[in-house]
Amino acid sequence: MWQPHETPLGVHVVRSVVNPAEYRHGKYALRQVLDVDATQVARTAGARRPRSFRRGESTSPKEGAPKNQRTSGEAADSSPPDVRRMVFWDTETTGLGGPGTYVFLVGLGYLEDDAFVVRQHFIRSPDEEPAMLRAVAETLPQWPTMTTFNGVSFDLPLLRARMKAHNVKMDLSDVLHSDLLYGARRLWQRRLPNCRLQTLEEHILDFKRQGDVPSAAVPGMYFDYLESGDLSSLEGVFHHNVLDIVSLAGLMVAMHEHVASAESAD
Repeated sequence: MWQPHETPLGVHVVRSVVNPAEYRHGKYALRQVLDVDATQVARTAGARRPRSFRRGESTSPKEGAPKNQRTSGEAADSSPPDVRRMVFWDTETTGLGGPGTYVFLVGLGYLEDDAFVVRQHFIRSPDEEPAMLRAVAETLPQWPTMTTFNGVSFDLPLLRARMKAHNVKMDLSDVLHSDLLYGARRLWQRRLPNCRLQTLEEHILDFKRQGDVPSAAVPGMYFDYLESGDLSSLEGVFHHNVLDIVSLAGLMVAMHEHVASAESAD
């Protein structure tokens, strides 16, 4: 159920989708991500620390923040990445960039206790975007490692552009960013028709989406929602976002297995 979430810039709504660790996404159970050598995957994905974005604003975790985040004032360290302290995230937007494009949904996935939780931040109207961006800006820097799919080229630049438009500050310079698209290209580009996420799901994860909303239809569905006000009309979009994030965890397991197998064969 969606709940109001207040920030100094206003209110938006959030909800959590909880997947048990035994849930199978294709051929992998989510609990298998706990066995991943995150350092190995980060190296395969060419992980990097994003440049600082408008440094200076203090960000501290809100009450009820996931316990595997950094605590307020805790310094970043150079310890190896740990999947238990990693956030998998993805956005849904009204376009690919430029004027009139904004972010209306941000999903953050993480391991908590015996579950994989996807925390979704949603704006019911464009004037709630600053509030949502402020919440995301307070949350993302608290994770030592973040994982995306094409986030280096798309999600993160667009998120930063929208934050700049609303004077929201975020510093990710201490966060290690693994973009699994780069790792997927290194491992499977020569054997697959392309490295789109759904291609990887079908060929690498053995997962086939049923009745999923096509990515190209998402902006139009959100604009239709703004006209109708019927939140249930976006349920397919919300589920699409959850699938994208859960697939990141599955891909991480697949990359770990692939690299480990290659290393043992040498």
